[in-house]
Amino acid sequence: MELQDLKIWHWCLLGLVAGGLLAATRIFYGQDVDRDNQESMQGLFDRVVVGTEKSPRYVDDFDNGYVYLSDLRVYPPTPDTSPEASRSNGKPENVQWVIGKIYRTKLWRGKKGNSDHLFRYKAQMPFKPQSINWVTGSLDAKKPVVGYVQSKDTTYPSITTYFDEVNKKYGSGTVRYRYAWWESQMFVMVAYPLAGLFLVGGIWPMVLAMMTGAGLVKKKEKPQELDMSRYTGKSKLAEKKSTAISDADQEKLQTVTDQLEAELKASAKAGGTKTIEQTNDPAIRKLDGAGTGASVTIDPHLAAVKSFGTSGGAFYPTEIHTDKKPG
Repeated sequence: MELQDLKIWHWCLLGLVAGGLLAATRIFYGQDVDRDNQESMQGLFDRVVVGTEKSPRYVDDFDNGYVYLSDLRVYPPTPDTSPEASRSNGKPENVQWVIGKIYRTKLWRGKKGNSDHLFRYKAQMPFKPQSINWVTGSLDAKKPVVGYVQSKDTTYPSITTYFDEVNKKYGSGTVRYRYAWWESQMFVMVAYPLAGLFLVGGIWPMVLAMMTGAGLVKKKEKPQELDMSRYTGKSKLAEKKSTAISDADQEKLQTVTDQLEAELKASAKAGGTKTIEQTNDPAIRKLDGAGTGASVTIDPHLAAVKSFGTSGGAFYPTEIHTDKKPG
């Protein structure tokens, strides 16, 4: 079977299967978080999460100086399969990974330098800040929004809930982040097969048709259909031959008929008639029905008893003659 033989529903089925396999592989290997090439922020994240480029957070550490974070991306909950992860009832607890960029401003020999690195942070679920809680605490540069009622909870269902609460207290944009909804298992399980259906089942057949029309793909030659009208019970040569013989026989028949008619006409002109002589045998009396007591004379030779059988090796039955005469 060649590519041209596949129907659209074949391509749709192949797209669904390919998308399903890709989704299963994606879920098996987990979220796209490069944990090896990113700096861990487990001990520093809570302190600098509210810092901005205009208002960085000072960290009393020579290696950090003034620090702020940017491009925060929060991933959906996923089981923590690391060796140091805590387990509840034998099952790993869920965590949320936060990745982004960390900017540090250092003072070295009187020169000011700025450097950035990728970072990662593993937030437990439920989430509880380990060093500073900016919901219950106070931010120096900002005041709470008028009318804000502070929650008494110190533990939050997720880190996004904590970020939203900080933004409610100090205003929108205090903590800027994006939620990586495209990394959720539900989205992967639904979107990947649909993408395969659209690309392989919808786009690819059109591309293949365009390539075939442009001559990039060789067209499949259709098998020639047999013309059954050429095959009949008799060939044309036989029909012609049969017709020629029939005409010849017709001519011969007409010739014989003409000859017979000529002979009959000649015989009629001659006027020859033949009479059949009637022989009166005295031994045979004419039956004229004159009386019931009329006697019939029978030739004694005809009264002889005749028998039939085989004799002399004859194959067919013949009349057997005997010397015995009727008395």
